[in-house]
Amino acid sequence: MIKKIFIVLLFILVTSCGYESIYAKKNLTKLTIEKIELSGNKKINKMIISQIPITLENNNKILILDTQKKIESSSKNKAGDTMVFNLSIITNLTLKNDDKIFKSRVFSSDFSYNNISNKFDLEQYQKSIEKNLAKKISDEIFLFLVSINDN
Repeated sequence: MIKKIFIVLLFILVTSCGYESIYAKKNLTKLTIEKIELSGNKKINKMIISQIPITLENNNKILILDTQKKIESSSKNKAGDTMVFNLSIITNLTLKNDDKIFKSRVFSSDFSYNNISNKFDLEQYQKSIEKNLAKKISDEIFLFLVSINDN
């Protein structure tokens, strides 16, 4: 009997704690932009924009994304061959309202990985990493845009 009362009280406390998923704030009508300008790596920019729920509307807000991708050698062996690569994506986001910069922020994400002797497999692996990093950055941008709209 005491266990049943404890379980019921625990259930009531947990359900009324005010927990709400971050993505429950996906109110698509609030994220409105008039125009999106992309510069830098257009392929990654398109991956990022496609994952953010933005509605195009005439409201004088312009979203500017400038994305750069860098693949650097992190480690080399004695022969000078690259053993470890570091892929980083840096996205500069600028929001303009009536041609004035309203908000600006830099989002970056990187990943280190070992070299693969088969160059085709290495290229496919790099594409997979790019998609994952773009997804991570798009999630961060979405949360940033939601926090701006809440204020």
